[in-house]
Amino acid sequence: MCALKTLAMTLVVLASSHGAARAMIDLPREFATCAGRYSAMMEHAWLMQAPEAAEYARLRAAFLALVDAVDDGPGGVTINRRVEAKAAQAELLRMATFGTEPGRATWARQRSEAVLAGCRALLLEG
Repeated sequence: MCALKTLAMTLVVLASSHGAARAMIDLPREFATCAGRYSAMMEHAWLMQAPEAAEYARLRAAFLALVDAVDDGPGGVTINRRVEAKAAQAELLRMATFGTEPGRATWARQRSEAVLAGCRALLLEG
């Protein structure tokens, strides 16, 4: 657990090096959001029988570990955020996969990819 706290503090230092706006990042909220989004991705991949399900499960677990490492507040706040983010991501996936309007499906796919790219940017991996 100590290594995770060190990792979280490293993220704070990196965020602060990218300007004042990034220094104010709410790590528990951001990590919980990403955990929720990857929960939806994992479930969608299972539904679609996609091989990426294992990778989404790994990323979800990484974000849950980061939430545990940095969240000293009441657990309900981050759990609520995870549920909201999961629902939002699931709706994007629903629109992108099963939507009947091509323009909205394209927008949903691009939006889904964009928010996940933001999550991946929070991780210190290649």
